[in-house]
Amino acid sequence: MNILLPTTRYSHVAQYVCRDLAQAYKSLGHNAVVLKEPYDGGRYPKEAIAEFIRGFNPDVCIGFSHGRWAVSPFLPKNVRHVAWVWDTMDQWRLSGCIEHVLPEDKVYVVEDETIGAWIREGNIYTHGTIYPGYNHFIYYPVPRPPRPVITVLANRNQPQKEMPPRMFEVMSSRHEALIQKIGALVSAGLSVELWGRGWETSPYAPMWRGVVTPGKRLANVYRDSAVVLSIGLRAHPRILEAGACGAMVVASGPARDDPFPLDTFDTHEELVEACTKALAATPEERARYSHVASSRLLQSYTMVDRAMELLAE
Repeated sequence: MNILLPTTRYSHVAQYVCRDLAQAYKSLGHNAVVLKEPYDGGRYPKEAIAEFIRGFNPDVCIGFSHGRWAVSPFLPKNVRHVAWVWDTMDQWRLSGCIEHVLPEDKVYVVEDETIGAWIREGNIYTHGTIYPGYNHFIYYPVPRPPRPVITVLANRNQPQKEMPPRMFEVMSSRHEALIQKIGALVSAGLSVELWGRGWETSPYAPMWRGVVTPGKRLANVYRDSAVVLSIGLRAHPRILEAGACGAMVVASGPARDDPFPLDTFDTHEELVEACTKALAATPEERARYSHVASSRLLQSYTMVDRAMELLAE
């Protein structure tokens, strides 16, 4: 089967999830390709997209967070489209986008209460929840004493006035919440390291360590960190990946049906308390934590598992 995975270099999560999905489909005997801009900062001309799709002749197209509109009118209507939605994107409410969604297209979400509800309010039917998968070829535990730091992996995406109103509102809220949480940790005297774009020109520049892409280098960042802070999407891949690599994970929001036990927080006080507790974990506690996370990853959360679910009829 020919499987097309259109994505963008402008999102680390999107392009590397698509990369890992393509690898999973190839291991299952399919012909999978990722379609994205040829280089960082570039754009893919519409004519080139159309030519690529005609030449590849896909049997199915899997869209990361986007629906069929992302490849319309280049994708023939007889080609099945499957969307795997990870965020509340404006396009799922815009009539100019959702009019391209066909009745036979499938839409899966990683969180039903938030993302699924958002899409259904736009009168789009969702077909169920598919929790993220993880690249177990890269993320695996290697015993190593971590440094006593709290690692935050997040781009400093400042909202832009030209954004659609809903996107500007969401980005403003997320940006302010992130800054406040980092400030709370710093005020408590805890050591924080920042990875991602945009921090080098911020007041937190001394804590910035660079940009790291998913792969072995990111796995090493996880293994070197006593604590990894996960803010925002509870279903983010870093939760199991970091845990499998030996880092203690602290996640925002109340306790849920997570793949393995997490230290969680709602307030800034709870954040500082959870991170302080995680920093004090003994080597034995870290070993048990890593074993549970890696076992769960291999048992139920690999990209091969997700690849098969997305193709289910």
